[in-house]
Amino acid sequence: MKSANFRWIPALVAIAAFVPASGRGSGQEAAAVGSAAPPGQVEKGFPAKTRAELRKIGTLIGRGEPREKYEAPWIKLVSANKTLDLGRAVETILEEAKGEAQRNVVTARDKARKIGSIRNDVGDELARSRSLAARWKETPPGQPVKKKVIKIERGAPEKTRILAGAAISSRDDLADYIRELEEKLGTLGDDTQSANIDLQNTLQKQQQLIQMLSNVSKVLSDTALATIRKIG
Repeated sequence: MKSANFRWIPALVAIAAFVPASGRGSGQEAAAVGSAAPPGQVEKGFPAKTRAELRKIGTLIGRGEPREKYEAPWIKLVSANKTLDLGRAVETILEEAKGEAQRNVVTARDKARKIGSIRNDVGDELARSRSLAARWKETPPGQPVKKKVIKIERGAPEKTRILAGAAISSRDDLADYIRELEEKLGTLGDDTQSANIDLQNTLQKQQQLIQMLSNVSKVLSDTALATIRKIG
């Protein structure tokens, strides 16, 4: 290697120390990869553009993209940054990958919770309407009866909001309303099942990612070293 490229040596030493020893592959050991520093701290010292590229690569890994999707931008980044601290760069990528996987879990969990909340509210409204229909056979209600509009209210946290809708003026109107609620409840039941399956799949992908982090670290490290040798 040319003397001008000796500045690579500290980075090579750092990344060699970072790569897990051969034979390590348990979920517990893989989960520990990239967790030496609190999230965000490992990014200190990188220029904004480099941080953005590292995060982009980590996001691709966290989404479960194939190797060629994240390896190409990694090679490009290493080639363009000869003074890049490879050990910290790999650690940053892995932290972002874990963060992306966790964000996906949170999104899937929130979706399932929202659908379940609406389904419960629709079920309650259906029970109320059926009870009202049973009483209406004997005596019409003394107070105006209104439909309910159930929607998601934005905020932190988001929650369902029930608003007053159109008035129900007859038993036929009420019967139509009950049928609407029954259909909506059936649709929400399907949506709930689909959302729960998505959540389980997302959790499974997160666990698979944690188990793969050791291998991903080695891939990034080997790719970086090969790129450095090619340049040098």
